Amino acid sequence: MRLTKFLEKYGNATTAHVEVQPDDRQSLYEVLDYLPTKLEQRISDSTTNEALAIFIRQTQLQLTARADTAYAAFLEYSKRGSPLASVFAEINSKLISVLKYLYKHYADHFDHSLATPEGMPREHISDGTEVIEKLKEIGVDKDLIELVNELLYDEQSTDPENSTWAHFHYRGKLASQLNTTIGQHKKTGEDATISIIESLVCCNVNKLGFYRYMVSYIDRITATNTTFEEKEEQLEALLKKMERVRITPKMAYHTKPGHIRDYFIGCIMSELDRLKRNRDSANQQRRGPNDNNGNSFYFSVSTTIEGLLLLAWLMTEVGFIKTALHSRLYAFISNHIRTERTDNPSIKNMQNRFGPEHATSKTVNKIRAVLTQMIRILDDHFGRPKNK
Repeated sequence: MRLTKFLEKYGNATTAHVEVQPDDRQSLYEVLDYLPTKLEQRISDSTTNEALAIFIRQTQLQLTARADTAYAAFLEYSKRGSPLASVFAEINSKLISVLKYLYKHYADHFDHSLATPEGMPREHISDGTEVIEKLKEIGVDKDLIELVNELLYDEQSTDPENSTWAHFHYRGKLASQLNTTIGQHKKTGEDATISIIESLVCCNVNKLGFYRYMVSYIDRITATNTTFEEKEEQLEALLKKMERVRITPKMAYHTKPGHIRDYFIGCIMSELDRLKRNRDSANQQRRGPNDNNGNSFYFSVSTTIEGLLLLAWLMTEVGFIKTALHSRLYAFISNHIRTERTDNPSIKNMQNRFGPEHATSKTVNKIRAVLTQMIRILDDHFGRPKNK
């Protein structure tokens, strides 16, 4: 009641007294200092959870209304250069502190759907500055750092949904998740930018700015001066990461839109389809000798794709075939070598079959027989190697 009277008496900067009367100032500070104790007493008197929830919600509404009034007075007095601005700034800060106390200690009864008081959205998340500095230290893309900074501080947002306690809680959890990811990155040494992207997807940052960033990130992959196969390899690796991201239930920047991971997966798959069409078109223009069906196969092998891949793996293991990227080998096989039962195998199909762990005993025996026959022909033409 005394706080309400103080705000009514001095809160209107156009009609208020120039100076706060000493008795009024003393009464104000007594109210603010005693407020937490009074609330605890009222909370302890609540006999049921329902009664407690009702009391805390009513308290939230009342404290928020008074904090908003104090903040409006602070702004007005600040414009006039009045020393009273500091008094109302302190009132606003004290009331926000009490609200934060209820938010922290009575979370189960706190109404997270209500708006935070004016002045509070401008407060930074406690770990925000630390997170931004750590992101710079581990070399995260500067555009992504700027996006994270906007997410944690959220000062420019005019969306009412972004001024609720639920959104304040979300930003705190997001900062905590990013801190955890940064710690894990320092142990694994993986690409820092990708690690942070995965963390933001995990927390469902379904914000337009993040979507635009990811579109530009995908565009950078496809715009590089590399082969179609190398671009596909990078996009498929990104797609696999997106598909494996662990979703944090009930966590979202916006509550209504769908999960951002689904949008990104769709974008990547669409880009992969576009690359495939461009690659097929480019291959059509630079085809080699054509067979009767118009395909550009240079030759055929008398083995299945599994056998050819096992033989290719052996040759790369002994250094006979030297390539920095297996994708180039896969592309050549797909475009120019006909195998038994498999025409134009996909790059992804070959990735999944390359290496000894994917070869069946039948395939191993067939390739061993071919290699043995080669040794026999060498011996017939050049004799067996002499022992030194």
